[in-house]
Amino acid sequence: MNYLFFDCEFASCKGGQEKICEFGYVMVDENFKVLYKGNIIINPNIKNADWDWYALKKILTRRKEQYENMLLFPAYYKKIAALIQNANFILGHTIEADVHALNCEFQRYNLPCLNFDFFDIKEMYKSYNDTKKSVSVENILSELGIKGDANKHDAEADAYNTMLELKTILEKLEFKLEEMIELCPGAKDHTENLIIDSRVKAEQARAERQEVMLKGDYSDGSNDMLSMRRRCNKKTFAQFLDNVEVTKPGSGKCEGKKISISINYECKYFKEMMNLVQMIKNEGGEFVLNGSEADIFVAFASYHEDGTPWVCNREKCVDIAISEGKQIQKLSFEEFLSMLGITNEELENMPLPSIECIFKKDAIIKDKKFKKPKNA
Repeated sequence: MNYLFFDCEFASCKGGQEKICEFGYVMVDENFKVLYKGNIIINPNIKNADWDWYALKKILTRRKEQYENMLLFPAYYKKIAALIQNANFILGHTIEADVHALNCEFQRYNLPCLNFDFFDIKEMYKSYNDTKKSVSVENILSELGIKGDANKHDAEADAYNTMLELKTILEKLEFKLEEMIELCPGAKDHTENLIIDSRVKAEQARAERQEVMLKGDYSDGSNDMLSMRRRCNKKTFAQFLDNVEVTKPGSGKCEGKKISISINYECKYFKEMMNLVQMIKNEGGEFVLNGSEADIFVAFASYHEDGTPWVCNREKCVDIAISEGKQIQKLSFEEFLSMLGITNEELENMPLPSIECIFKKDAIIKDKKFKKPKNA
């Protein structure tokens, strides 16, 4: 039985198409005896402007000229293919990204694709350590008490360190690799005809999530940003704020104005808030979360069951800013709706506005769960 561990370093990931400059590998037998290892240094064949300069200065262990003086990826295809085809198990840390990079290069140079199962050591470690947190190669080494190869971000060193991590986990558990795989089904993935199973599933889940959002069905009464049943509302709202675009230009009712609305309303009326943000944008304004930055603040009274009022911390900030000389116009919620030319009943009956903007390829991403798969 042969186990192949591999890791890639990229010269560029522009447009979600990785250009490989290092392919590091370690082949071991089932007792983890190293059979052979190495690092294939590759000319990424890209323009000077396409280099990831942060990676070149902070991550990659070689100078740009060292990569550019090497042969192109096709020259190493047979060797890489032989390594993969001669392995019984193929493993790595966050290996899905490396497999995607290989697929990108196969496609770029019109090379035959390789179809194989592969397994993510990071997912195995998460199961072993009973955590959902993603952990780097370096941190896993530290947490397992392993003294690995210190040549960080060298592809061969990373592949070797990943091998040491799996070896240690199996030793501590007294497991065989097959047993570990059986207990960690989420670690398994597959690539076929340049398509990776996990990426297809991620795209399907994203599409399903978008469909649910577009339907805007709030018949369960959880039209707020606090309910656990609608825990995605707050994240969706934040993503929408960063990417909202004009969909139907208005008459400029909010032209040049920054508008903030009481948290008392925002927290309980997700669908309505989404529509208000869209209307403000269409009317030339901008919704802001920080009330002290606003030109207009919209107050909304809300009460506890015992009749005491909810305190709006956003309004507190507005009042402090006004006392310090900031010119902020305060409007009641009814006055603000009148300014927009709608009634509360009309607002409540509006469907959820289009949220296609948060799924665009160039959308601002602050929550990784909204990130569109690179091959989408």
